[in-house]
Amino acid sequence: MKKSLFLLLVLLLAGACQRGEIFKIEEVRFEKSQGECKGESSPCAKVELSYPVLSGGSAAGRERLNGEIRAFALRQIDEAVAKDAAAYATAFFAEYQKFGREFPKAPQSWWENRQVKVLLNTPQVFSLSSEWEGYMGG
Repeated sequence: MKKSLFLLLVLLLAGACQRGEIFKIEEVRFEKSQGECKGESSPCAKVELSYPVLSGGSAAGRERLNGEIRAFALRQIDEAVAKDAAAYATAFFAEYQKFGREFPKAPQSWWENRQVKVLLNTPQVFSLSSEWEGYMGG
C-alpha cells in the first residue's frame, strides 16, 4: 500500500514539473551496521538505503521530487525526516540501543532496507518504484 501511494504521489508531483524535462540522476547508496551481524546468535542492527538525487531540469520540479524521495527514504520511526542517510542510521541505532536497555533479556537483530529507483525519466513521464522492508521486533 505504501509503495502504491508513494508512486502515485510522485507521478502527481512530476505533473507539476515543466514539460520536456529530463533529470540527471545520482544514486545515493548507504550501508552501515552496528554489532556482529553473523546470524541469529549475534544480535545487531543494519541499515541499507538506496535512493536517487536529481539534478538538472527546473529548480521547482527537481526540489519537489527530491524532497518527496528524501521523505520516503529517510523517514524515521518518529515520522521525522533525517537530514541524510548517516543521520537516519544514527537515529535507527539509537532506537535499537534503547530497546536493548529496556529489554536486556530479549536480544534480537533489527534491519531496515529501503530502495527508491527511477523507472522512467523521459520528457513526458518521470516515475519511481520504492521498496521498504525491515524488522524491528515483534
